Amino acid sequence: MSEEDVQEAFSLEEQEPQIAISLRDRVSDEEVSERMGEMLPEVLAYALSCGAEVAGPPYSRYFEITPDEIDFECGIPVAAPVPVTESYQVSELPGGKAAAALHRGPYDRLILTWQALSRWVSEQGMQQAGPGWEVYVTDPQQEPDPSLWETRVYIPVA
Repeated sequence: MSEEDVQEAFSLEEQEPQIAISLRDRVSDEEVSERMGEMLPEVLAYALSCGAEVAGPPYSRYFEITPDEIDFECGIPVAAPVPVTESYQVSELPGGKAAAALHRGPYDRLILTWQALSRWVSEQGMQQAGPGWEVYVTDPQQEPDPSLWETRVYIPVA
């Protein structure tokens, strides 16, 4: 991994629990980017249609990754829960300790940041304590240059 892939040193942060509205799906690795591109606008539109106050940037959380499928959710943090439906659920990003890194650059290189952060967690004698997530700090619709996109990567730890 090069310096341009992870621009900030890894850190251990104390996270506050955060309520979110989300959609969850299970797709192949090849379908994740396209499906995420559909899900995030859908979730935002639903949250806004419910009158929700958006409380942070969108995220995706990865529950299970197998060679055949990825089980993940896309969500939008909100100030208060909104009505659930068969599709839209209220989720919570967990509070507690999380290892964190800032990824600068295109999404297709995020795997390098995940790998490096995971190694760092292990080197520090910590263990992953739940599904990791990405927070999309930069909106690609407002910043068209992928080299300037910022994504926070979190791994909850024990």
